[in-house]
Amino acid sequence: MSNFPEKIKNLQNEILKLKEKHDFLILAHNYQVPEIQVIADFCADSLKLAEFAKKADSANNMIFAAVWFMAESGAILNPTKKVYIGNYEAFCPMARGAPEKLMKKIKTINPEIPLMMYINTTAAARAQADYICTSANALKIAKLINKPLINFAPDKNMAYYIQSKLNITVNPIPLKGCCIVHEKFDAKYIKNVKKDHPKALILAHPECRPEVQEITDFIGSTSQMFKFVVDSEFDEFIIATEIGLLQKLERETKNKKIYKAHDKPICYNMKKNTLESIKYVIEKQPEEYLVTVPEEIAEKNKVLLNEMIKNSQ
Repeated sequence: MSNFPEKIKNLQNEILKLKEKHDFLILAHNYQVPEIQVIADFCADSLKLAEFAKKADSANNMIFAAVWFMAESGAILNPTKKVYIGNYEAFCPMARGAPEKLMKKIKTINPEIPLMMYINTTAAARAQADYICTSANALKIAKLINKPLINFAPDKNMAYYIQSKLNITVNPIPLKGCCIVHEKFDAKYIKNVKKDHPKALILAHPECRPEVQEITDFIGSTSQMFKFVVDSEFDEFIIATEIGLLQKLERETKNKKIYKAHDKPICYNMKKNTLESIKYVIEKQPEEYLVTVPEEIAEKNKVLLNEMIKNSQ
């Protein structure tokens, strides 16, 4: 924490003391700001957060510095613990684009077509799925389904990614569903960055548009991209994902150069989690920040989550 201003370091230390006093684990997504990443007990992508939450047995309380659906997964996998969100306004617009009502309709219209859902959806919507996945294991889960046609919600670009890699038909639901951050990345912009840094490899998240996916050297989840950069013999990278991962890589790979693939690759919903909000939640434990899932929805999700984690090993 030595590189942060004194005011931030003091706040970080206050949070760490409160965390111990109130028996909390802090789980942070890779898209959080650096000052949150470094005080987290665990910082990763949504799959790794789900796996960690399932195994965690050292605290009675958890706080997710993430968006709502990730905290829901934590609550489902830890029914005896209290799970909080770092800011109750931290919702994912893409998740809201695939509501429970739409998923029920799809299953009613096409009950014979497997419904595979990205974890980036609400627990209520996911309860309608036959299978769930994350960006890290989407191909693996789709292979296990082993069908020539699947419905996939809620990201059209992830649907394209699965279809292009496995040579199957993947129907995106809804047709225009996407991550508002990854949809920003533009192939022309990235090619211009590549002209300035010709030795750099291009990495992208599978939520990026097809024309971006097609010019990349590697496509993967945030944790997969992180590992790729750390393990690579190359030392320059253009990375098409949210700025939080780039900041994490810059901090932890001092000898490598990381370039943005967009002027402002920022998820403002993730950034609603702040040190101040995290301190408030740990200290006060307000009811409106407590994440709960109705029992019936939680039970269906637990089966899906456990099956996904098992199939991701």
